Amino acid sequence: MTIIFTQFSRPNGRRSKVEIDRPTDIDKMARDLVRMGYDFEIEVLRGDEIHMTVSNEDGDLCSRICENGPQVPISVDSMIVEAHLMALERSINGSEVH
Repeated sequence: MTIIFTQFSRPNGRRSKVEIDRPTDIDKMARDLVRMGYDFEIEVLRGDEIHMTVSNEDGDLCSRICENGPQVPISVDSMIVEAHLMALERSINGSEVH
């Protein structure tokens, strides 16, 4: 399944959409996060590192930095799992308004 990130490109921060295919369980968590009002963003930092976030209008919920390459899908998966748990916890504790 496909997860869509907003990518910010250097040097001017131009936005574009990029997709990454992930397993069904990760995709389901990502779709849950989108339904809860979260977005996925990614940018290439200097030195070929990737910074990605799960965020909403209140700010970042979860983020990862990794090398651009084979580590990206692994980092996407761990970030989605962590963000999903955090968002569910916030929802259960009443700190998210839906």
